Amino acid sequence: MAQLELDGRFERLTQVAESAVGNGVVPGLTVAVGQGPKLRIFSFGTLTGVGFPLTGVDENSVYDLASLTKALCTSLLAMTAVAGGGLRLQDEVRRWLPRAPSGVTISQLLSHSSGWPAHVKFYETLLPVASGVAAPPQELRKQLLAMVAETPTKTNPGEETVYSDLGFIALGYVLECVFNTSLDEAFEQQIAAPLALPSLRFGTVPEQRGVVAPTEHCSWRNRLILGEVHDQNAWVMGGVAGHAGLFGTAKDVATLVQSLLRTYAGNPLPNDPVDPNVLRHFWSYKNVNQSTWALGWDRPSLSGSLAGNLIDRQALGHLAFTGCSIWVDPLTQTQVVMLSNRIHPAVKDDLRFRKLRPAVMDAVLGDMNDKDSV
Repeated sequence: MAQLELDGRFERLTQVAESAVGNGVVPGLTVAVGQGPKLRIFSFGTLTGVGFPLTGVDENSVYDLASLTKALCTSLLAMTAVAGGGLRLQDEVRRWLPRAPSGVTISQLLSHSSGWPAHVKFYETLLPVASGVAAPPQELRKQLLAMVAETPTKTNPGEETVYSDLGFIALGYVLECVFNTSLDEAFEQQIAAPLALPSLRFGTVPEQRGVVAPTEHCSWRNRLILGEVHDQNAWVMGGVAGHAGLFGTAKDVATLVQSLLRTYAGNPLPNDPVDPNVLRHFWSYKNVNQSTWALGWDRPSLSGSLAGNLIDRQALGHLAFTGCSIWVDPLTQTQVVMLSNRIHPAVKDDLRFRKLRPAVMDAVLGDMNDKDSV
């Protein structure tokens, strides 16, 4: 097993990251590298791009974690609900959402095999133009949930795997019913508070404004998105949803992942929130049709993976539209967390960022392997 040198330079990572910042692939990024209890945070570039006041990235920088919400919040709350007996993987979603399609189960939501489509722009129906709207009306949340439930599946539940925001929006609501509180309160009570992770929260607070990475200048909201969730459906839901809405620092994300890794290894601390057996079941789950998806977490594809070439193919991880990612190898207790705001100041399909994700992973693991061979 490669051993982390906390005073090492990580020269490959530094070269890859500085090149990405210098060439405008991302304004900045922060990378947390960990193995077991050891953790190192690397920061590069700025929170904002050219034409904006420049603030350097550091370990206190807060990013919109977007779909990492699915792995870090929704799947973990599902684990705690299963361990507590309030939720079973074979339960049908109709138990909580009576208008949901028949036969869709909790495990299918988690494994993206419900048959629901990937994404629907509900926000355009509910609020066609949000320019000048500081916060969406509260009743829109209920309306959006109803629209999700009433969306027909494209295939029979369990037949195919299609990465779906709709499934996790529904799962977030189910968890609110199970815990009898809002999703953000459940996350704070069950996950963030026990591990003392103050930056991991839905949305941001005013005192964080100077350390939050902005995302795009949104034409729908007609403003630069800073400290509020980028995902439009999540924003219509008040910024709290099962598929997006979580913000945080790389350090707090990595600290949460450390908890999961030691729990998986059978060495949980008293404040670790997830049951070891349930965690192992979620992470070892084999999906339909040779899919890489476990329950709430993905695995690297055999070739061409955005997790790079060096990480074990049984590792677990997740990506986020805003430019964030997590990859963990439970066997070596290794993790790499990358947070960036690649969609600032505008969303663009930049193939250079697609290359950056695996390049960062291979650089980190290559640096660690070098140290191991010395």
